[in-house]
Amino acid sequence: MRILHLLTMVLILLAPAARAAQVAPEVQQQLFEKVFGDAVRLDPAMVARVLAEESGKRHYLDRDGDGRPEEVWFIDTELKHPESVRPLLVRVIDEDGDLDMGGEPDQDSDLYVADWNADGRVDRVLDFTDNDGDGDVDAQGMYFVGDTHAYFGEPSLRVWMTYDTGDTNNVMFYRGYDYQQLECQWRCGFGPEETLLAFALPLSGDRWISFWENPFVWYDHDRDGSPEEVIRFSGVEEFIETYRHSMDADGDSSPGRSLRDYDCSISAWAQGSRQGRRGTSNLTIDPMFSAAGKLRGIPTMPSITWASAPAVGRNVIWERVQFTWVEDDHNVDQQHFHDTNERWEGVITMGHNDFPQIGGPHSGRFNQRFELILEPERPVRMYYHPVDQRIHLRDADRAWMEVDTDRDGQAEMRYEMADANGDGFIDTWRVDVDADGSFDDEWSAADGVAPDELGYDWHDLHARMSQVLPRVPQLLYAINLELERALASRGGAADPLAAQLERGMRGGQIEDWLAHKLVSSDESLRFFLDVLKDRRLVALRRLETGADFWRSLDAARAGGDLEGMLAALAKLNGSGAADPAAAYAAWTERLRALDRPVRVGFRTVTDKPDDNLMWESERVAYRIYDGQIDVFGKQELLAPMLAGVTWSGNYHQEQTWGMDSLLVLETGGLGGVTLIVDGEPYPVRNPRGEGPHQFSGRLLRQDHERVTVEYTARNAGPADAPMTVRYELTALAGRRDSAVTVTVEGGRPEAKIELGLEMIAMPQTLLHDTGLGVMAARGLQQTAIGWNQLAILYPPARLARIDRHGGAHMIVLEIERDQPLTYHIHADWMRGRQINTFPSPQDWLGENQELATGLALR
Repeated sequence: MRILHLLTMVLILLAPAARAAQVAPEVQQQLFEKVFGDAVRLDPAMVARVLAEESGKRHYLDRDGDGRPEEVWFIDTELKHPESVRPLLVRVIDEDGDLDMGGEPDQDSDLYVADWNADGRVDRVLDFTDNDGDGDVDAQGMYFVGDTHAYFGEPSLRVWMTYDTGDTNNVMFYRGYDYQQLECQWRCGFGPEETLLAFALPLSGDRWISFWENPFVWYDHDRDGSPEEVIRFSGVEEFIETYRHSMDADGDSSPGRSLRDYDCSISAWAQGSRQGRRGTSNLTIDPMFSAAGKLRGIPTMPSITWASAPAVGRNVIWERVQFTWVEDDHNVDQQHFHDTNERWEGVITMGHNDFPQIGGPHSGRFNQRFELILEPERPVRMYYHPVDQRIHLRDADRAWMEVDTDRDGQAEMRYEMADANGDGFIDTWRVDVDADGSFDDEWSAADGVAPDELGYDWHDLHARMSQVLPRVPQLLYAINLELERALASRGGAADPLAAQLERGMRGGQIEDWLAHKLVSSDESLRFFLDVLKDRRLVALRRLETGADFWRSLDAARAGGDLEGMLAALAKLNGSGAADPAAAYAAWTERLRALDRPVRVGFRTVTDKPDDNLMWESERVAYRIYDGQIDVFGKQELLAPMLAGVTWSGNYHQEQTWGMDSLLVLETGGLGGVTLIVDGEPYPVRNPRGEGPHQFSGRLLRQDHERVTVEYTARNAGPADAPMTVRYELTALAGRRDSAVTVTVEGGRPEAKIELGLEMIAMPQTLLHDTGLGVMAARGLQQTAIGWNQLAILYPPARLARIDRHGGAHMIVLEIERDQPLTYHIHADWMRGRQINTFPSPQDWLGENQELATGLALR
């Protein structure tokens, strides 16, 4: 069955676009009103009222007098917004009836209308929608008026529309209620399962026209919260012009490691696309695999569905196809040398004379394997070749790779691969080891070596890579050990790549963070070891002339027999080859320990070093002082704000690194305790520094991944029978929760003691799961802080009751003297999450239920 059909038609020809004309303010307003009506007509009196009062103050409108406001106006003072749009006036219209007087608007079903510089004219609109009524966001529209585009010949309203296909509650990050790629791209989820569509509504139009992304879709096959596959179709109206389909073939991405780690891509131009001229494709969307909808009541053109997109792309005969594999496992914007972020769009192949580039920024010229089909005769097909243990594109006319191991921007080597017998499979490899234009070595597949055909399917590619990566790097390392011995015994020169590897890739143009990343990847090490092996074989061939040895080694190489190559080299050296698995494990353990980043920290915060302690991971910091536990939220996108980093400014106001994100007042904050002795509560704290307790603390232990502080409270409990409470508080790398172990000592032996765990009460949502031992809350104490999520996870078998004490919720647990009890505190300053998200309170409870299940506290 044909997925897409070709049309015989007169192509839409576009004249070269003239310089885009700016849209007049009155036309911009007209376009917004065409979609949003009264919602974008800003009352001048209301604008003046908001401007006249304190920035950030909320102004509520209850038009029907039922006590519940329908909208709220304010000047948005959040730090992320650029100075050029301030004062930034926002009108939020509550479309699901959950806005409370004095409360904060949310992002489930609400319309945010933004007016830059508060001049009374609308500049951007954000539309959040909860499609299933569960209280979280399911779709987000970001509406703006762009310059007049030559394709339409008139102004249009544009929208980036994202759908949370996998229900992970991610929304696009925005500054000034606008998406700006450099500032926003790393704060957007773009996965794990998501759909992005782009539409335009011309001034005279009556439906949304597909324009640019149609669609952009992400897939999370292993359900770890990180996408393994991304597909981008691009075109205008019903025409598809380009296609890019990227995969994390080895499945090594994860939220705790690298949120995205795409290894390869298929990029293609559609037939009739004229490769670079917008609106000139012959390829249209088949209605069977597409769907249309409505945006604010206005119909949209059909788009390929999330479920259909993988099959659609794989079954087209494209006009030109290029396959790219990022061999060094570093898929970044290579035009910006120090970029640390793996690209969210997938692998964007570099263009050249025979393949115009699709999108940008490209992944670079070096250490990328390119395979090109000039005139495809069938849909994309792949295969695994046992000779080089790699996945290739079937029917490639050309295949090549330039190597730059020291990242100085100059090619050191060049590989070319060829299909000499024309059967669609590579069978010949050539390498120029010194980039002088002449090949130094050539080898071919042995007769009878059959490639294994694959579909361009993540499951196929992942299954194959799961077999290759545990085995091939080990064997390559062992082969290189034998080659090093053979060369040394014959007076051969040392290879600079070998020295670079032994330094953990450090030095020269490679910064420490990148070196650590490269040696932490088996895929990257496989590439460098393979390159080193080929260079050393050329060097050895110039020194060793033994025909029997070369006959044996070349035969093994032609069959992809790495064990055979190792055996031939060991025989040449007269030595027993090292066990590949053990040798590789020892080597990588040493390399990966070099300059391993410290991801936790400890500090004292004030001039009371024994009673103001902070313990932190790169995701959150906790502080205990006067027996109260405070939280410092962090901007997770930034480098870890760990011990030794100097603060500037008032940390009760948002800084570039984050802020003190919890007001503890006179409570225990998050996880501070109250001793209950014979039913009488004794809070273990000195609010404002006043009280009977004596506190002292110190760093107990720290390594790269875990830090524990000790904190002791004396004179706790009844004055006539004082007790001591000892805490051990631990931060774990990559996590927002902290383990707290409490031991109670002393007091009257006959007295019954209980331990109350306090969480300051916030005015919004409180949820419990007493079966798993979870108390979770979401709320907003101040608009300057924004939304907070808090949780305490405790041993459910010890629960005596749930109580309220002062301004805090309290979990009362049974405890025995001198017996440690462990619980976890968990804070999430939502403004600091790297990926912009708006979950429901139930989602937060679910996250902690999953955590509690894994902890199994007793």
